[in-house]
Amino acid sequence: MKNLRQALKRSTGASGEPRLPILWSEKKKEELRRIASRELPAIRAIDAEFALPLLCCADGNFTVAEATIIQVLTNNLDLCARDNEAFISALNALFAVQRLDLVAAMLIDRYGFDRPFRLRAQPNAAGVGQVV
Repeated sequence: MKNLRQALKRSTGASGEPRLPILWSEKKKEELRRIASRELPAIRAIDAEFALPLLCCADGNFTVAEATIIQVLTNNLDLCARDNEAFISALNALFAVQRLDLVAAMLIDRYGFDRPFRLRAQPNAAGVGQVV
């Protein structure tokens, strides 16, 4: 996770950048609430740690969510490097908080790319076209 570690060291956050709203169903938000409160078992332990900050994303509180997600990720870098499911959970959390620089670093670490790789959000696009 060399690229991710470097990206985290130079990261200043994305709090000044506009964020796209997270539109999850009430069912999804309730599932996250139940996972966070340990009423519902998480598939992976790291999912329970991401549940509350993901709810913050859904509420539009990206600043708190970002700080918490990055802390959970930092505490679990080795786990994410060796465990595919933890890697996917962390990737999902970073997508939700819209830290696409960190998503790109994780993908580069995992899969490598022959050319420079960067992800950007397109605010006026729809669906998958929002991320290029």
